[in-house]
Amino acid sequence: MILMPLPTTIQTELDKMIGKRRANLDGEIKTDYATIYDQCSQDVKDKFEVSEGWTETQAIQSIQELVRIIEQICVGFDDYKEEVHNLVKAPQTLFIYSQKESETVEEFLLNLTSLWDMAEAFGASPGIHKGLVNSLLTTPGRVVIPNTIMDAESELAEAETSEAVNAAVMISVADHKIFFPTEEQPWK
Repeated sequence: MILMPLPTTIQTELDKMIGKRRANLDGEIKTDYATIYDQCSQDVKDKFEVSEGWTETQAIQSIQELVRIIEQICVGFDDYKEEVHNLVKAPQTLFIYSQKESETVEEFLLNLTSLWDMAEAFGASPGIHKGLVNSLLTTPGRVVIPNTIMDAESELAEAETSEAVNAAVMISVADHKIFFPTEEQPWK
């Protein structure tokens, strides 16, 4: 089969259409890059400036490189596949986080939830504490057969303690002037 060249006008129109699609794609990539960048805290943005490859990443607005640099900064280790380090660092980052005066309640909740999810993604169980789980399981009437704890009962107790710890962490690291402006004290 012999392919004949397209007439010039058709080729020109195709070139224009492809050019428009490319321009739209480039615009969407820049928008997505800006969205990801804008979601970073000021602390992370400050660390971008000293990150290897940041100038080039910023110039070409590479989403993949931006995500790579964010992962390096947030996990704090170049080889973020190092399981033991990540298992220790992710919950540590979660538990030392606190709401900044410049953060809205929505930003704070998003950041805290992201840190919690990151800790779980690396294999940590930030809300599951053996003592709390055992305390729940020894509560009278909590288990169907005393001295025989079923998997479902244990999983329920773990889920409840995880939820309670999550709430306690949220309350303890929130800026109370921002998060609870009416002098409510839900933690008491």
